[in-house]
Amino acid sequence: MIFNLATIVLAASALVCASPSLSKRGETSCVISMSGFPFPVTDPLPSGASVTAEWTIYIEQLFAESATPVRVSAATVDGPAGENIYTISTTVGSPSVTDAEAATIVKGWAGRTVFGVPPSNMRWQINAASCS
Repeated sequence: MIFNLATIVLAASALVCASPSLSKRGETSCVISMSGFPFPVTDPLPSGASVTAEWTIYIEQLFAESATPVRVSAATVDGPAGENIYTISTTVGSPSVTDAEAATIVKGWAGRTVFGVPPSNMRWQINAASCS
């Protein structure tokens, strides 16, 4: 009887661990393309650590609209280049969603506008997001 019970428990554990619909890690690595527009327009375009810190917070806030708790790795921001284009690379997620759901959340940000706060006072337009 004990052997049969142990076999059933072991089989059930293996099934739960192997099932992708029950396993939630919820993490995706993404590259986000955005355009930045200063306000007032005479202000210089920001770059460097201030933009990286600002966007790490924005990514957490945007993701929290869909899932919590949120985990965000430090974002890497390149730019501005060309027509005020910035590129963000980061990993974001939540244990309450799957990897695929996390990617869908981030990809859904395309077309959103985020209004910056001092010191940048930027209006950010998210152009596209790709995740793996």
